[in-house]
Parts: sequence; structure tokens; C-alpha cells
Amino acid sequence: FYSKNLNEDRKLWIYVPDKTAFQNDKEKKYPVMFVLDGESHFYATVGLVQQLSQVNLNSIVPEMIIVGIENTNRFKDLTPKSNSQSPFETFLNSELIPFINDNYNAAPYRILVGHSLGGLLAINILKNQPDMFNAYLAIEPSMWFN
Repeated sequence: FYSKNLNEDRKLWIYVPDKTAFQNDKEKKYPVMFVLDGESHFYATVGLVQQLSQVNLNSIVPEMIIVGIENTNRFKDLTPKSNSQSPFETFLNSELIPFINDNYNAAPYRILVGHSLGGLLAINILKNQPDMFNAYLAIEPSMWFN
């Protein structure tokens, strides 16, 4: 995915539940989980969501689209610079979210998941732009930073 805001290509990892769902409904809309550090956390997140939404007819969490976002420079992307929106946050808000909404059966419910520096970014977005996502999961956020 080419980002004009970041002026670079970003590798995305995208899981769509209609490929593995018990009831395949092409019109069904799914919440979208955006996972920072996608190259590290994508497969585990997909496995957990599948286990909690599909295996043995579980419905602990809803089936959802999962978007893993690969980083090129974690400190550049995931650390807040000021109270203004960073280029990475602008990429999420004005490029990636609209792309997913336009190309996938996305419901109007978004979750941001970040670990470590990704958790720090999740906390920063929650603090400054709480409406960008409906839910936030900050796992061991690097609150020590700056």
C-alpha cells in the first residue's frame, strides 16, 4: 500500500473472516482490528480471534477483519512528537481506514491494538483523537518514552 502521507510503501497483512467462517455471508459487515507491528503480531492475533469467534462455535468476540500494519521505523511511526497528528496517524486516519472501508466489508467499528511503542501510540491517539477508533488495546505501553 503506497502512502502519500508517509511517502513510502507499507506492507499490510489482512485477514478476512469470510474465508474461514462457519456461515459464509458475502454481505456481512465485520468490525476491523488494526494491529500495529503487524509483522510481529498478525498471526497470533488472527489465531486468537479465530479461536474466540469461530472454533467450536465460539462467539466470545465477533468475527472481524484484522489489518496488520508493518513498520519501517518504529520510533518514527509510533512515538508521539507533539499534540499535533503525526504523519503515521494521518496515514491511519486519512488513507488506511478509508482504504479498508472502501475495499472490504467493514462495519463502522474499529479497534486499535498496539504493544510497547505501539501501545504508546494507541494511548496517544486515545488521548488526542478518541473518535478515530471505537476501542483501544494498549499492551504494555512504553509510557516511559519522552
